[in-house]
Amino acid sequence: MATEDIPEAHTYVFALYAYDGDQPGDLSFKSGDLLEVDELPTASESWFQATNPRTGCTGMIPANYVTAERGYSAALDAFNRVSRKSAEALLESSSYKESFNYMIRPSTDNRALALSVRTPSEKVVHLKIFFNPRQHNCFIYREKPFDTIEDLLIYYMENAIPEVCTLQAYKPFRKFPN
Repeated sequence: MATEDIPEAHTYVFALYAYDGDQPGDLSFKSGDLLEVDELPTASESWFQATNPRTGCTGMIPANYVTAERGYSAALDAFNRVSRKSAEALLESSSYKESFNYMIRPSTDNRALALSVRTPSEKVVHLKIFFNPRQHNCFIYREKPFDTIEDLLIYYMENAIPEVCTLQAYKPFRKFPN
């Protein structure tokens, strides 16, 4: 797939639990946040550096509070490191139609992520998920902010994105580990 218009590589992890950093250099986050990391930790690393796009902050996070494993998150499972054009092709493919009608991907605007959605008429619409570090939230429409990307996706699974459609994931998600 083409990567010519994709910003530099980052990996995302999903926050299984909330963490309130209590040491200088710790990164606080909410359960459901997607956190950006340069690389995943090794098995021997219990802490690693991440950035929370929702807050704009960077710091150390406990490895056991997050996962890169697919199956827990509507956001992480739908994340693909592809260009706009490749997103359209993937959303129109028969294999992807069995899983999701949407995809989260990097945006050419490094302050946002892109949400590509296949509508019932089979047209692919591209929206931006913006982050407001001052308010610690994210949104597609400024008047409807959400605490996390996961909250945003779940809301739009239950309520249509104006003039687009509802988001659909055609598979069950795993329960968070205790």
